[in-house]
Amino acid sequence: MGNFIIGMINKIFEGLGDTGTTVLGLFPSSPFEAVEQLVIDNELLGGLAWIIPIQQITAVLSAWVTSIAIYYAYQVVLRWIKVID
Repeated sequence: MGNFIIGMINKIFEGLGDTGTTVLGLFPSSPFEAVEQLVIDNELLGGLAWIIPIQQITAVLSAWVTSIAIYYAYQVVLRWIKVID
């Protein structure tokens, strides 16, 4: 009886692990890949990008905006299911 319960708990954890792996597999390996591959053709913008890291600023800004959007979406869902006030 004890082995059966332990086996069931192990199966539940294995299923949760597989589900988590599948969900995390849906995300890209890096949120900055698309931004880092941008090419600036204009010479003036290219010179400015040499002084100011525009690609990195854009990447961080887009990650920050995405994080804030996810935070507010979670807030709405948690308020909707009345977990928070």
